[in-house]
Formats: sequence, C-alpha cells, structure tokens
Amino acid sequence: MVELSDTRTVHGVWTAWTQWSECSVTCGRGVRSRYRDCVVTDDDDDQTGQRGPVTDHAHCTGHASDYVVCTENVLARYVCVVD
Repeated sequence: MVELSDTRTVHGVWTAWTQWSECSVTCGRGVRSRYRDCVVTDDDDDQTGQRGPVTDHAHCTGHASDYVVCTENVLARYVCVVD
C-alpha cells in the first residue's frame, strides 16, 4: 500500500496535444477540444541521481486542456433543427 508520504512532486513534461475533437454540434456554434498529459519521464531523478518511485506526481506549468469555438453549417443556420 502506498502512503501519501511515499509520493513526491517532480517536474513533469507535457505529452503532445491530442488531435482537435470534432465540433460539439453539427449545426450552429460549438466547441472543439484537445488534451495533453503531464508525465514523469524516465530521466527524471532527484538530487541523488536516483530514479524516483512509480508514485512520483508530475507537475507541469500550463493547462492540460485547450478549447476553441467552432461553427458548423453556418450557411444553414436558419434550417438547423433544434430538439
């Protein structure tokens, strides 16, 4: 069992962004999103030169998600069906 005191925070690195998602709507204004993870790399170590335990918690500066507004079927905005 891993105790809270067995973990430590180390500088992490961001993985590559995922591809942008499809627009959240098929008609009108919606959102596209993408994500990335903050991970501990194999070469992260502490001041002693020892690789940290699997329980290391990675810390990265920045955000893990990104969003942009998207608009679908702009020319058909008057014929969009709303449930």
